[in-house]
Amino acid sequence: MSRFSLLFIVLAALLAAPGAARAQDKRIEAYGTKLLHRDGSRTETQKMGDSKQIRQETFDKNNVLIQIRVFELDNMGRHVQGVIWDGKKHPLASIDYFYSSSTGKIQEERMHNKGGQLIRRLFYPGSFPSNPKLNNRIVAYNFDPNRPDDKGTEVKGEVKPIAPMKTAEDEFDPSIPGATAPSAS
Repeated sequence: MSRFSLLFIVLAALLAAPGAARAQDKRIEAYGTKLLHRDGSRTETQKMGDSKQIRQETFDKNNVLIQIRVFELDNMGRHVQGVIWDGKKHPLASIDYFYSSSTGKIQEERMHNKGGQLIRRLFYPGSFPSNPKLNNRIVAYNFDPNRPDDKGTEVKGEVKPIAPMKTAEDEFDPSIPGATAPSAS
């Protein structure tokens, strides 16, 4: 190999190194995606450069905005807070996310209605190590915001966490526990 070839390889590696390091830095990751749902609705997701925010807008099959979801991220790229608005940009709910201090895995999300009242607690698998019956599945409790003494009612059936969508759904469900469904008009 000639000296020129070796020098070229070394220079190319030096010039590429800062770009490679930047590409791995989650703080400057940017992307945009469009998920098409089987019911004809679509969700558009956007994360700008060094922003710590993911924004998702869902439109019905007639291209009418039906919901906006914004998630705030921590330094590790995990969602720590979320806000949901209807298509007319009225607030519907907010969500706080909690992680295990020892494992860093998500353990719980708490949803509050637009008045700040607790309406749902959702526990992720692994949140109940002392109870094997609950530990291997998602467990959620809905709360009546009009009853401050409400201990919560376990949700029966499938419960979906509120998180940034990464895959298309058969049908987009804009409903929020304890809130009225957003209108598309």
